[in-house]
Amino acid sequence: MGNLLRKCLIAAAFLGLASGALSDGINTGVVVGADGIANPTGGGGGGGCTQATNYIALLDGSQNNTAITTLICGLVTDGTFSLFDVLYIFAINSSANALINAANPSSFAGTAHGAPAFSASNGFTGVDGSSTVYIDTGFNPTVGTPAYQQNSGHLSIWSFTNLAGQAAIGNTSGSNNSRIYPKYSGDNSGRFDVNSNTSTALGVSDSRGYFFVSRNDSGHTKYYRNGSSIGNDTQASVAVTSLNCSFFVLGQQTNCGGLGGTGGGYQLGIASIGGAVSDAQALSIYNRLCTYMTTVHGSC
Repeated sequence: MGNLLRKCLIAAAFLGLASGALSDGINTGVVVGADGIANPTGGGGGGGCTQATNYIALLDGSQNNTAITTLICGLVTDGTFSLFDVLYIFAINSSANALINAANPSSFAGTAHGAPAFSASNGFTGVDGSSTVYIDTGFNPTVGTPAYQQNSGHLSIWSFTNLAGQAAIGNTSGSNNSRIYPKYSGDNSGRFDVNSNTSTALGVSDSRGYFFVSRNDSGHTKYYRNGSSIGNDTQASVAVTSLNCSFFVLGQQTNCGGLGGTGGGYQLGIASIGGAVSDAQALSIYNRLCTYMTTVHGSC
């Protein structure tokens, strides 16, 4: 009887240790997100890198932390994360999360105006030609020392909509045009600018995908779709001083006076503002975003 009791006590102690190990982090703090994937949550976790942890700490808890961490820490590893002043991951589980700036969670949270439609894991959709439906980034390139500068700047958007419409992102004032029209309704061309005097029109048959425009120096701007170059120009750069107001998404800020009818009816999964990139960096950013989109949105 004594030996049996001793074996039972040892077994109980072992089970208690195993239970304690489980309660200390294994299979705890897991929820099933809107995308049907079990995701670690709680305590602003996510691990991997400080940049991901800081972003996740401000989210509501039901997002796919694994996909977010893979994306952000991948950008950090590639050396491209620091190029972003603003990075909105609209393709996420909730509209509140979508408006938090992943590049710097303590600044430039988006403010939605006119109630743009939101779809979990897909993003926000604007109203084409609208003067009231848009997202204000709060990012003014004339304030502070952002990565976005006269001779080094970028804009990007990921569109899920094939539409000949108006602006997806932008800020224009005086002689400075900084914007993306994935496929402009006026002539069905893509129009892309960063600190340029006039628009560059490119043949774009489909406005879906990841569009990226990069001002690389005082006389060169490059245009990318899904990580591949689709054109360039040699327009001289224009000072950013006239852009003394914030960029809009789902439209463009026009002469610091609002949308002015430039609202774009695209569904956007990503939007960003920041510094210039090389060809290799444009491709690596697209690849990181593609991996995220495949996991959360279901396709890239």
